[in-house]
Amino acid sequence: RHLLILSSYVKYFFYHCPTDLPREYFLNGIPPIISYPATQHFTFILFQNRLIFEPDIDLIFSFYYRIKIRLLRKLVTTLSSRHFKYIVQTPSMYSAVKRLLPSIQSIDVTTTDWKNLDFHFSDHSVSHVPFHINALKDLKTSPLFFFYPASSLPHKNHIRLFKAFSTASIFSLRPIFLLVTINPDAITDVTIDSSLIISLGILSQQQISYYYQNCDALIFPSLVESLGLPLIEASSFNLPIIASNLDFVFDVCTPFLTFNPHSILSIASSIKLSQSLL
Repeated sequence: RHLLILSSYVKYFFYHCPTDLPREYFLNGIPPIISYPATQHFTFILFQNRLIFEPDIDLIFSFYYRIKIRLLRKLVTTLSSRHFKYIVQTPSMYSAVKRLLPSIQSIDVTTTDWKNLDFHFSDHSVSHVPFHINALKDLKTSPLFFFYPASSLPHKNHIRLFKAFSTASIFSLRPIFLLVTINPDAITDVTIDSSLIISLGILSQQQISYYYQNCDALIFPSLVESLGLPLIEASSFNLPIIASNLDFVFDVCTPFLTFNPHSILSIASSIKLSQSLL
């Protein structure tokens, strides 16, 4: 999935620079320590880690991860040059970069590259998915399945989502289930009803496509994203999106419902409201 995005930007770099001149490309978002004079005006940097550009988010991470982010931020602020050409994927990422690096001028916002990608993979591996939805969908109780493919990093906001699901299930008219791609051992809070949460583990792109096609909604409570790939993927499958009421969401999709991602009650209310609309 992420390679699809990166490959689209490699094409962008080649199309936007004269082919008879030397070029340098940095897809990891860190400017070079040394840039050759001949390539200085054709050095392209793809900024794709918004955590580097959002100092206020640091405190939710562990001490060691916080140090890592701050070191990366120091590298970016120290090595960035006004001669380089910078690429970002969304308008909100552009604003975040400008807040941290107000002196740089050449920043291109490219959206057509990811908008034109095809995420519809063949679901030939459907028999090997870790959890089959269709069998339960035929039940008279008509359960609803919410999908959240994300890593377990703190800014993905799983704990609030789990607590919101536990709250929403108490007043739910239909059974609800949350499908996630993190390890079930991460669910340790005793106030969370783990029976509502189905841990799928790491999925192939074909398996992810299966869940986009068969779940009732994508729920996306992330606190910060540079792009938000699941939002783009869900949109391509016309899957309703229930997401954080934040700028990066509206950059890439039109959500079905939104909520305050810092409020468990707000997330729970959106889940409850969705049951009468889906």
